[in-house]
Amino acid sequence: MRNVRPAPFLAACLSLTAACHADKLGDSAEGGGAYLLAEVESGEWLPGDITTNTLLLGSNAFLRPAANLSDEHESFFYSGNSWFNQDFVPAPATTDTRDGLGPLQNARSCSGCHFKDGRAAPPATPDDNQLGTLVRLSIPGTNGHGGALGDPVYGIQLQDGGYGDIPKEGRPTLEWREEPGTYDDGTPYTLRRPTLTIEELGYGDLHPSVMTSVRVAPHMIGLGLLEGIPEA
Repeated sequence: MRNVRPAPFLAACLSLTAACHADKLGDSAEGGGAYLLAEVESGEWLPGDITTNTLLLGSNAFLRPAANLSDEHESFFYSGNSWFNQDFVPAPATTDTRDGLGPLQNARSCSGCHFKDGRAAPPATPDDNQLGTLVRLSIPGTNGHGGALGDPVYGIQLQDGGYGDIPKEGRPTLEWREEPGTYDDGTPYTLRRPTLTIEELGYGDLHPSVMTSVRVAPHMIGLGLLEGIPEA
């Protein structure tokens, strides 16, 4: 028979939890009396409390709805999820609920960048697929709302896809340069610094003072929880 032992960290957590429940009163750090240990709430061990998915793990873990959704809201989730995964099409089209793609775009669907609702990976080489990676553009100054000023021609985001005969705005490529360094204790490390090149500009030159920022699509899980926190 194969004996399986829990990982030391998990075993320590279980022992601590058992000790807390066995005796709610413990000695204070100063030894001057007792203090009341807080009751562990149901679901507190989960990162999203009772919203956390515990049924579907691995590469599909982010695809599940929040575990505490009502039947009505779960149907809303799956309806929205179907839109998230379907390709949009150019107008006019027979599927008039999904038309309006282009004429310029970065992807045909939401999931094209947010694959399986997870975070995108930057391209490892210039020839890799660019889906999930985008380039933000700005020039010095701010707009009327205090935000960034986009390039006068290309706006605030370079769109590397065009429908039909419409030229794309440009083709961004990333190359990585290794930069070695050493920690204070003498341990060596290597960092990778991206170098961005934008080629095949479709509508003229970029602004001479344009600034660029390469971004990857973030994961979708948990964003609703953040939106639910009051700003005040």
